[in-house]
Amino acid sequence: MPAVVMAQREELSNSNLTCSFIATDSDIDRTVLARIKNQNLVHYYPMCGVNGGYILVFWRLFWAYVSSYRYLKKLRPERVVATGGLLCVPVLLAARHLGISIDLYEFNTVPGRAVRMVAPWANRIFVTFEKAIDALCDKDASCAQRCQVVEYPHRFTARDLNMTKVEAIGKLTIFVMGGSKGAIWINNAMEKLIKAQPQWIQSVQIIHQVGEDDVQKWQRFYQDHAIPATVFAFTHDIANLYHAADRVISRAGAGSIFELAFFGKKTLLIPLEGFADDHQVGNAHAIARTHKNLFSVYLQSSAERDFSAFEEFVSHFLAYDLSVRPELSRMGIERI
Repeated sequence: MPAVVMAQREELSNSNLTCSFIATDSDIDRTVLARIKNQNLVHYYPMCGVNGGYILVFWRLFWAYVSSYRYLKKLRPERVVATGGLLCVPVLLAARHLGISIDLYEFNTVPGRAVRMVAPWANRIFVTFEKAIDALCDKDASCAQRCQVVEYPHRFTARDLNMTKVEAIGKLTIFVMGGSKGAIWINNAMEKLIKAQPQWIQSVQIIHQVGEDDVQKWQRFYQDHAIPATVFAFTHDIANLYHAADRVISRAGAGSIFELAFFGKKTLLIPLEGFADDHQVGNAHAIARTHKNLFSVYLQSSAERDFSAFEEFVSHFLAYDLSVRPELSRMGIERI
């Protein structure tokens, strides 16, 4: 999504500019890029994940390099912009061999392995957290000079921010962002919380993003508990849902946290731990330091050790403003 937003902004500022995309053939990439009017400018490569074994991974990386080299040699773009992921390695290697300028973006506090690998090839490096510069450059002055801190390229404008919220009288609207595979724990926790807190039935309505295969399951769950709910897997028109939310429960991916900050949403972040150098934990802490009145961080590992304390915290989080709840520090909450 950030790459698409950046391309759209570039094309708006320069009518003579044309942007082409190289992406994986995953469902999410195809869904996001489906809105590109000229699909001839979108090129999908097989995913480079390790699920098929290392031989298959190396073959796909080699094939992606050869294909990218041929494509970039023919296209001769002014620059190649990358936002991380394993696929960027063969694409940027091809760009480097062809002498094409490279812009590299890192949106997390902890750079991914692919970004760390290709950073020496980049002419310019853009980060959204200053902390990422230290992790990328490791006291390399020449690397640090190529880095610049920028705002996250979210997809919204002032027009989206000024939309009128439709109030639900007497109902607190909770937005649960559980659409990714890494957010399954949040979905399971919500089920336990609702069953343990029957008073919620009378006082809340829920917006719940879930996986594509789980929509009907969750629709039935909310119907069985007589809770008004909107359940969906993916939507391009999410601004209305952000506006409707009074509270949000989410993981701490870079895109989500910057969008939530843009809309000023009081959010409970439960970062994904033990994955990709714990970058979500770093993201959560960093955004909570910057927006103390919006974000609280509760570690999943703490909730698993004492779910009753987590349950108590969530009840307070839904009921009160973050700035007037000093007593919550004893519940396992990560106060920044």
